[in-house]
Amino acid sequence: MAPWTPPANGSPCWIEIPVTNAERAKNFYSSVFSWTFMAVPEKTEAQLAAEEGSPCNETVALFRYPDQSLGNLGGGLSLVSEEVMQRYKQADGSSNFSKKGGKPGITMYYMVADLDKSMEAIVAHGGKKLSGEYPEGDHGKIMYAEDSEGNVLGIYKFVGAGC
Repeated sequence: MAPWTPPANGSPCWIEIPVTNAERAKNFYSSVFSWTFMAVPEKTEAQLAAEEGSPCNETVALFRYPDQSLGNLGGGLSLVSEEVMQRYKQADGSSNFSKKGGKPGITMYYMVADLDKSMEAIVAHGGKKLSGEYPEGDHGKIMYAEDSEGNVLGIYKFVGAGC
């Protein structure tokens, strides 16, 4: 796989889909949308230690879309337990989950040049800060927020190492 090239600031750069069964989810998305999946690289001891206490779910599979014009936009399937997913069942029976602020759903991440300035802008325009800064491996840093409508989003700063 080619090295990741960050998109322009403000562009979507990652999508996290919570799942309770990775193989079932991979089969669903590959069959329905022709997505391809890749294994998640092993993390170093330093990466594991840096991520301890992070609200991030464990990413169990990486994906890319079939449309090559989307470049490197992709995401990961993130494993959550059945017990946790059950707590976030919707009244209609659908299930969504995200640890970010206890809000349900898929999380879209946006590329930013400066996490703190971006979070200040989010709050200044009616959003809400949900987390502090967390490492994303050794190649990035993330923070979580709500937009003005209560939707959870992630902001991501690429720092370059490890990609």
